[in-house]
Amino acid sequence: MQILLSKSLRRLSRLYSRAIVKVLPDLRLEHYAEIILLLASTQHTPTHKELAELFQVDKSRIAVLIEGMTKNGFVYTEQNVADRRAHFIYLTNRGKESVPKIQEAIEQVNHMINKQVDKTHLDHFYETLFKMQSNLVDIAL
Repeated sequence: MQILLSKSLRRLSRLYSRAIVKVLPDLRLEHYAEIILLLASTQHTPTHKELAELFQVDKSRIAVLIEGMTKNGFVYTEQNVADRRAHFIYLTNRGKESVPKIQEAIEQVNHMINKQVDKTHLDHFYETLFKMQSNLVDIAL
């Protein structure tokens, strides 16, 4: 019986995300870290729809995440006056202050995950992942 490659990759992804959350207990959800880093790294202020497209998830999922992040003080939203259905997402001071902590946590987890893996193997791993992704893009999208 063959195990789906996606199952192994999902497990690795979940373990990686959980490790980041363990290092950053204030964030609660690993998705917060990814959204905060994106908001901090762009000059463009995204909307819910743009984040959903970027992260390839349903718009309602992004709305739930942003609502949680708003309640926890990481972001705030403002309605787009040109399109009342759209809301721009901004980092709060708390969100901005969490950026270096998130970057440090990612660095720690990356160091842990790469232990006992030499640079050559890591480079081959990323190269292989990229090739596999490229092979599937045409059929899957």
